[in-house]
Amino acid sequence: MSDVQEGSRDAACGERKTPTPRVPVNRDLFLSACKALGANTEEDRAALLGTTPKMTYSYGYGYVEPRLTKARQIAARLGVQVDDLWPTTADVKAAA
Repeated sequence: MSDVQEGSRDAACGERKTPTPRVPVNRDLFLSACKALGANTEEDRAALLGTTPKMTYSYGYGYVEPRLTKARQIAARLGVQVDDLWPTTADVKAAA
């Protein structure tokens, strides 16, 4: 048998844990702006925003923060402000 302990074997064999969002993102605004423009699926959103479906999902759920140039492009295509989509940590704490 390998050096992997029996208890850790299940985790090593592919149990996927859902990552925790790290970037504060206004998900409701992101999804509603996409929907208003007729982009209801990840593929539609990716085509609208000029990204891949995986990156669109990651941006919309806060797993990845886009570079500023990409954030500006996304905000412009959605007709919103960058600060509205990705508020700063101080803005999030102040709203709470």
